[in-house]
Amino acid sequence: MKYSRKLLLFTLLLLTFVCLFGGCQKSEKSQVKAAATRELDLLKDLDDKTIEKYISYEDLYPSGEIHQEVSSKIKNIFSRFYANFSYKILDIQVKDQTARVTVRLNTIDAETLAKDYSRASMKKRIASSANPEGVEYSLEDYYLLLGELLDENQYDTVENNCTLKLSKENNTWKLEHSSRLDDQLVGGFVSYLQDPNLFTPEEIVEIHFDTLKEFDTEQLNRYLGIDTLFDADDAYSRSLTQELTNQISDHFDYRILKESDDGHTATVTAEITSYDAKSILNSYEKKLDSYLNSSQAFADGESGRLKKSSQLLLNSIKANKSASSTKLDLTLINDGTSWKLQMNEDVAQAILGGMGEAVKEISSDVK
Repeated sequence: MKYSRKLLLFTLLLLTFVCLFGGCQKSEKSQVKAAATRELDLLKDLDDKTIEKYISYEDLYPSGEIHQEVSSKIKNIFSRFYANFSYKILDIQVKDQTARVTVRLNTIDAETLAKDYSRASMKKRIASSANPEGVEYSLEDYYLLLGELLDENQYDTVENNCTLKLSKENNTWKLEHSSRLDDQLVGGFVSYLQDPNLFTPEEIVEIHFDTLKEFDTEQLNRYLGIDTLFDADDAYSRSLTQELTNQISDHFDYRILKESDDGHTATVTAEITSYDAKSILNSYEKKLDSYLNSSQAFADGESGRLKKSSQLLLNSIKANKSASSTKLDLTLINDGTSWKLQMNEDVAQAILGGMGEAVKEISSDVK
């Protein structure tokens, strides 16, 4: 009987301990869950500090030197970024003053968004070199670019698990932030932006040339420096510049043939199509010979002949419908941030259709 009482007492004490310990554990887990939930819910109600905690302006605009205050428009952009964000807490482990929370995240398809954003910002940088002097893009422009992509495209969500680490300080559970965790909470968006191989060398060439195909004639002139082909800045030179840029706009195209790279340097072989300069020159020479052998040429005098020959060249350029292609090896270098296309004189001449030097000679002869 005495033994039974002792056994019963021991059992009651054990149950009490288990209940107390279990209750403490349950209480701690509840506090940890509340802390994790509070932090994750911040992503659904963003403020300035939360925005810059997860995606800073340096990530979107690496060359920016001055920090700029986040505007209300930018807050709305990031609200759309997290529009379909959701999470589910799968497991909570508490040990002393630390805890680990396993969470299943549903975030925007950050890889696709990062590629779209990087492509668009690259096109913007290329276009900036063809803009009038003094036109620059601000930090806010790049944030708004992200907003445009989120407005124009419907991005899927992707599912990933991540682990939150929390520590207890002054009886309060706090999330331990790390760059890796912060990146996971945005679906790896920052990592994708910083990936030097986000685009292949072939894709970089496509982005460059697709941007050129979208240029208007003024942008083509600035980018290729077509007006610098001529020594004089007169009506004749300006007309030549205009007609040549029209020809490039009408005929420029490209086709990627092959690609090779060693991780640092790459070669992309492309077939570049532009207007047929030989066809233009042949047409011009025939018309000029016919004119010079006529009595009208003698009657026009020297100044009249110069004016007529100039007009014949312009007409030949304007009337051209022929195109020709040039095979070219394009060099790209990976500087650790991305592949960079080395735009050189060969590329420019291929786009100009080989007309540059010929026009200089003709222009000189005409004058």
